[in-house]
Amino acid sequence: MTPFYLTYGRRVILPNDEEVRGTTMIKRIEHIIEELPIKRHEAKKNIKKAQEQQKKYHDKIGKRKQTFK
Repeated sequence: MTPFYLTYGRRVILPNDEEVRGTTMIKRIEHIIEELPIKRHEAKKNIKKAQEQQKKYHDKIGKRKQTFK
């Protein structure tokens, strides 16, 4: 999942993408409407997990620094 996808609700479309040429605009919009909330929810879960790991690491390091004072 890229930042572009989370921002615009679709992956980057390059001029040489074969997959996109046969798709109608309506189908692309329907796909975006269905999939974007799911992907954003996944991103939020991943962010929360990363933040919890960072907090755990920070708290562990912070305790070490306090013992050296």
